[in-house]
Amino acid sequence: MEAGRPDASSLLANRTGAEGIDGTPMPPPAGGLSEDRLEAVRAWIAGGAPCD
Repeated sequence: MEAGRPDASSLLANRTGAEGIDGTPMPPPAGGLSEDRLEAVRAWIAGGAPCD
Protein backbone atom coordinates (compact mmCIF):
# COMPACT_ATOMS: atom_id res chain seq x y z
CA MET A 1 0.00 0.00 0.00
CA GLU A 2 1.21 3.49 -0.80
CA ALA A 3 -0.06 6.06 1.66
CA GLY A 4 -1.80 8.90 -0.14
CA ARG A 5 -2.39 6.87 -3.32
CA PRO A 6 -5.57 4.78 -3.14
CA ASP A 7 -5.38 4.19 -6.91
CA ALA A 8 -2.04 2.38 -6.42
CA SER A 9 -3.10 0.41 -3.35
CA SER A 10 -2.85 -3.37 -3.58
CA LEU A 11 -4.82 -3.48 -0.31
CA LEU A 12 -7.77 -1.73 -1.94
CA ALA A 13 -7.35 -3.61 -5.23
CA ASN A 14 -7.58 -6.90 -3.36
CA ARG A 15 -10.71 -5.75 -1.49
CA THR A 16 -12.48 -4.70 -4.69
CA GLY A 17 -11.46 -7.67 -6.85
CA ALA A 18 -9.63 -5.40 -9.29
CA GLU A 19 -8.20 -6.96 -12.42
CA GLY A 20 -4.63 -8.18 -12.18
CA ILE A 21 -4.54 -9.17 -8.52
CA ASP A 22 -3.19 -12.55 -7.50
CA GLY A 23 -5.46 -14.98 -5.71
CA THR A 24 -8.99 -14.50 -4.48
CA PRO A 25 -10.36 -11.08 -3.48
CA MET A 26 -10.57 -10.68 0.28
CA PRO A 27 -13.03 -10.76 1.79
CA PRO A 28 -14.87 -12.98 -0.70
CA PRO A 29 -17.44 -11.09 -2.82
CA ALA A 30 -20.38 -12.68 -0.97
CA GLY A 31 -19.06 -11.31 2.32
CA GLY A 32 -17.38 -8.25 0.90
CA LEU A 33 -17.20 -4.72 2.20
CA SER A 34 -20.01 -2.27 1.53
CA GLU A 35 -19.36 0.70 -0.75
CA ASP A 36 -19.38 2.92 2.36
CA ARG A 37 -16.62 0.82 3.94
CA LEU A 38 -14.59 0.76 0.72
CA GLU A 39 -14.89 4.54 0.49
CA ALA A 40 -13.69 4.81 4.10
CA VAL A 41 -10.62 2.72 3.19
CA ARG A 42 -9.99 4.91 0.11
CA ALA A 43 -10.25 8.06 2.24
CA TRP A 44 -7.93 6.59 4.90
CA ILE A 45 -5.29 5.77 2.27
CA ALA A 46 -5.71 9.16 0.57
CA GLY A 47 -5.22 10.82 3.95
CA GLY A 48 -1.85 9.13 4.39
CA ALA A 49 -3.06 5.98 6.18
CA PRO A 50 -2.35 7.24 9.71
CA CYS A 51 -1.99 4.66 12.47
CA ASP A 52 -3.91 6.48 15.13
